[in-house]
Amino acid sequence: MSAASSLAVDLADEVGMTVAGFIRPGGFNLYTHPTACPAEPARTRETLA
Repeated sequence: MSAASSLAVDLADEVGMTVAGFIRPGGFNLYTHPTACPAEPARTRETLA
């Protein structure tokens, strides 16, 4: 797996989408529009169990 391509990041930025990569427990990288993500992590099935 690799990081998002520059083409993907540029396109997402143009249309206002957030691109996240390297998503793992405990963190992830945001490449565009980081304000679209909440400050608190979302609850997942694992945290609801």
